[in-house]
Amino acid sequence: MKFYLKLALGNIKKNKKLYSSYFISTIFSIALYFIIKTVGNSPTLKGQDSITMFLNLGGYVIALFSLIFLFYTNSFVIKNRKKEISLYHILGMEKRNVRSMMLLETIVIALISLVSGIVIGMLLSQITSVIILRIIHKSIHFSLIFSIDAFIKTIIIFSIIFFFDFTIKMYISFFLWF
Repeated sequence: MKFYLKLALGNIKKNKKLYSSYFISTIFSIALYFIIKTVGNSPTLKGQDSITMFLNLGGYVIALFSLIFLFYTNSFVIKNRKKEISLYHILGMEKRNVRSMMLLETIVIALISLVSGIVIGMLLSQITSVIILRIIHKSIHFSLIFSIDAFIKTIIIFSIIFFFDFTIKMYISFFLWF
């Protein structure tokens, strides 16, 4: 397993130009979802049911958009790596070995993206809260807000998206061999 982890990390580094768009879109999606969920759960918006409902609906829209957008970006990455994947097959690497390597790539990317996206989302959610409070003319009491609910929902939603992402990655790479 250590060999596949080393291979996965090497592939990510070697294809950093290709993966950069994937990383950026993933981090942006995670940060945006986290911001919406954090602001929606903010105690300063208590009593603002229409805004909270709108933000919750926005969270679902962002999750759906992220799913579609990340599938598209992932398929772009895999199609550009088809020669590399075929070379692994020609060199004698079995499908299960390629699957293990790609699973580790997905896990590494998921962990880096989740940590980066949540940190960026946490910082930007404070700014977003202040902007929304100014728009609705409510007094601003600045305090660092970290919503455990938003954190857990972000982890769950994007873990599911990464699982589907990996499944699609395997589906596309399987058909590249034939």
